[in-house]
Amino acid sequence: VLTVAHKFTRRGRVGAAVYRADILYGGRTVSVEGLVDTGNSLYEPFSDTPVMVCALQDMAPLLPDGAAEAILRGEHMTSAFHRFGLKLRLVPYGNVGGAGTIPAFHPELVRLTGPGGNLIVERVYVAMAPDKIGGDGYNALLNPDRVGARLAPQPGRKRTGSQ
Repeated sequence: VLTVAHKFTRRGRVGAAVYRADILYGGRTVSVEGLVDTGNSLYEPFSDTPVMVCALQDMAPLLPDGAAEAILRGEHMTSAFHRFGLKLRLVPYGNVGGAGTIPAFHPELVRLTGPGGNLIVERVYVAMAPDKIGGDGYNALLNPDRVGARLAPQPGRKRTGSQ
């Protein structure tokens, strides 16, 4: 589902910014390469917090043993998260392929490092897509409104809120 949106958001992108994102959750850290994607306008609806999107497979080291494997074997993602005692929010999304929800967790922090500098982000959710994200040197999609706004301002976009 997100693959369709991803293909549309890649068109016309010139010199897109990619940042290393170190995600800290439960005392563990995972690093991904995140593209500041103007097509990612996802927000967790209750807190109005921006959402970055990663593949479940890339987030597996942050999860309790067996959680990612259970989901990849076909157990429904929300059922598996409840069974393993993980807190998550379901974030609504829509694209040309339809609409749905994607599970997301709130990490302790995300450290962004790249050509625009360094930034510690505490106010962000990490959504976990069942399929692989990215290509061409990135495997995550960053929300430009808050997650990447200070590092890679987008022309014509209004910066809102604080990090």
